[in-house]
Amino acid sequence: MKNVSLRPKRRPWLKRFERLWRYRLLIPLKRSRHPPNHAAYGIMVGVAVAMTPTVGIQMAIVALIWLLSRHIFRWHFSLLLSCAWTWITNYLTAPPIYYAFYISGQVILGNWQDLANYKVFTTLSESFFSPPELNAVDRIEFYLNAIFVGWGIPMLMGSIPFSIVGGGLAYWWSLRFITRYRDAQTKRQRRRAEKKQAQSKN
Repeated sequence: MKNVSLRPKRRPWLKRFERLWRYRLLIPLKRSRHPPNHAAYGIMVGVAVAMTPTVGIQMAIVALIWLLSRHIFRWHFSLLLSCAWTWITNYLTAPPIYYAFYISGQVILGNWQDLANYKVFTTLSESFFSPPELNAVDRIEFYLNAIFVGWGIPMLMGSIPFSIVGGGLAYWWSLRFITRYRDAQTKRQRRRAEKKQAQSKN
């Protein structure tokens, strides 16, 4: 008789999210050889950019910020970690996050009467990323209308508090995490060295 596991099976989307979290976000942080502040600043920038409605060009934005901060402001952060952490908004997480941007933006703008439900919002966003067959001029008009007349401005306005708070929390958490992780590594290495030294004496 086969043993039947009593643990509930994880859903496929949850497995993908866990894999994304581990391999794209957590492991690069653990393997970073930069000082804790340098790594934490990189994650802060990555999360701040991720919390904006700029999916598809987020890594390009991060690279531009990195160039400007490095060569003009002499402020350094990890470009690799920053790009990696823009992946918190992906095809799994972007729809609900962008919906939160939209609702927040409508509230900020005072458009209480135009709070679209989630189904309406996803229909709008799908039409934006998969527009109808149009010629070049009509396509430009379609995007401008979607951004400046439709839900683009509310999403942009609503993303501002998420970007500021998300970036700040990301810096605090990552600095705390990397400091504790490296302290634990140092202690493990010290214990191994002491153990080897004790064995060699025996």
